[in-house]
Formats: sequence, structure tokens, C-alpha cells
Amino acid sequence: MQLVQIPKENIEEVWPIVVKDIADALARSNGYALADHIKKWILEEKMQLWILWNLKDKQYYGTVVTEIIQRPLQRCLNIKL
Repeated sequence: MQLVQIPKENIEEVWPIVVKDIADALARSNGYALADHIKKWILEEKMQLWILWNLKDKQYYGTVVTEIIQRPLQRCLNIKL
């Protein structure tokens, strides 16, 4: 299994596969955003979309959304979903 980052150019193609998982996670996160907000931020390169994928059987297992935060003295990777 691999965690594969999805390039901005492929978000529209992959979105139907991940949108339900993203919406479900957001429903349990005190409602800070909707799936459409996450998609917009990914397309704006404010967040990154990753898919957990088994290349051998071409099976989707889940998704991860990250955000890179620049702080005064360091950069941090925040796992949002």
C-alpha cells in the first residue's frame, strides 16, 4: 500500500472517489468547513490531497488532507483529515 499525493491537475478526476470520506470526517469535526471548502483550498494549493492506494489490486483505502503551515522559525505539516 502507498500514500500517494494527488497533483492539483488531477483533483477533479479523483474528487468523486474521496468526497464522501472527506464529508464524513468534516461532519465529526465541529463543522469548521464543508467538503467544497476543502476542495477549493486544495485547488488553491493551501492544502494537499493524499490517497491510500494499493497499487497491486488498484484498491482505494482512504484519504488524507494535509496543510503546510509556515511559522516564524519552522514549517509544520498539519494533518487536517
